Amino acid sequence: MYKVIAILFSAVLLITACESGKNVIVNVEGDWKFSEYVQGKAALNPQNKSMVNAIISIFENGSISLKEGKVEMLSPKRGNRTGTYTLENGKLDMAFGDNNQVSLNVMNEENNLIVLFNEGDPEETGKIILVKK
Repeated sequence: MYKVIAILFSAVLLITACESGKNVIVNVEGDWKFSEYVQGKAALNPQNKSMVNAIISIFENGSISLKEGKVEMLSPKRGNRTGTYTLENGKLDMAFGDNNQVSLNVMNEENNLIVLFNEGDPEETGKIILVKK
């Protein structure tokens, strides 16, 4: 009986270990504009507040175009930029020249593009909602 339990337990561990991670598919292609910042419930420390404010300033009252690996951002606070982007498993990496990169967690909600402040729950940490132009 103990051998059967040990074999079953080993099989469950093997299957769990070999199971590949969930692949997150996000549609980022298109022209997007800032809609709103939704504040989360969590109390943020000063460093996190700074990070959130910096990300908000990139998108606030601006727009972004993501098409075929190319990005064009129009930001009243951060200036206009062009560059390239890659998207893998919900992580949007944008590069604007040699020393200017932005890496963001993104997801879709209905037809909107949601910028997350971390991989956690957007209800806790907040989110930026971008809508199609």
